[in-house]
Amino acid sequence: MTLDAPARRGLIFLVVGVFLLVNVGHFHIVSPGDERYEYQRVAVTAADDDTRFTVDGEWANRPESIAGIGCDGLTDTSSTRLCVLETWLLNGSGQPRTLTIDRPEVWTTGQAYTVHGGQFYERTRTTHRISETVPEGQVRVTLTPRSPMEVLNAIAVPIERVPPELRRVIRRDSLTTDHYVEGAEVDTELPPVPANEYDDGGLVVETQDGFVVVTTSYHTGKPALRFVAGALQWLLGLGLVVSGGHRYLTHL
Repeated sequence: MTLDAPARRGLIFLVVGVFLLVNVGHFHIVSPGDERYEYQRVAVTAADDDTRFTVDGEWANRPESIAGIGCDGLTDTSSTRLCVLETWLLNGSGQPRTLTIDRPEVWTTGQAYTVHGGQFYERTRTTHRISETVPEGQVRVTLTPRSPMEVLNAIAVPIERVPPELRRVIRRDSLTTDHYVEGAEVDTELPPVPANEYDDGGLVVETQDGFVVVTTSYHTGKPALRFVAGALQWLLGLGLVVSGGHRYLTHL
């Protein structure tokens, strides 16, 4: 069936109107004033005594969160008391360093490694159930020095096991969305994210090209602009659907 010009125009109006209505209600592909999350793939390499972060061979800032590493002075889920205790412990002598504490709740199970003064350490937690030399109700914390490469190998997650959307960012090098991507860096400027996602913020991912982490740049939205833009899209979309549908059916 061949459509005449008015029917074709009506069909085009109808399609565009439906797109605008669906965009406002669900997809938000065109949404001025919305908050934005910009993600960037950053390469991670092990230096002699530290880790380096680069984008296209150029130096990049260290992410504010790296999953599995505590007490880095940035966004961190390690308790402040545990970090203070570890700092005090490392002022002593001898390797490895061991400390027994009577408040198990300061322990952070999700971060097996910590960094103090640029040196990485592996945390080991020993309780009375594991060793009778530890009194009941107490925890023995042991810090063992580890090299940056040892830490990266230990905390890195194969790319096949990371959340699909994070994998898409890594394979595309960058991505902009209107929501937080699980596993990306958790920035101090971000709106609150679920606790389970916070613990995994800044996953080090192992790829065929080496280790990478995804950084996050958050841009706040403009509610007034978002409301006006949404209202205009809704009114325009509704008008195009009515007008386009009428033209199409009239000249069909």
